[in-house]
Amino acid sequence: MAHVYTARVRVRHHEVDAFGCATPATHLRLLAQAAIDASSGAGFDVSWYAAAGGYWLVRRSTFTMHRAVRPLLAA
Repeated sequence: MAHVYTARVRVRHHEVDAFGCATPATHLRLLAQAAIDASSGAGFDVSWYAAAGGYWLVRRSTFTMHRAVRPLLAA
């Protein structure tokens, strides 16, 4: 079975719009960071890519928002 990487992220105040929803740019940034973290967790960290002469290159990103991401308010 393939390993599934799960990340919990924090959306900062300046990354949401006037309605309190995370912007598409924020989603893409968080997805890119999660991909890098997952790669590092699997043993492919910055030093591995440097030694292999490789790097990350995102040519296109698409995603579907099923509902708005809203901040978790403290109770």
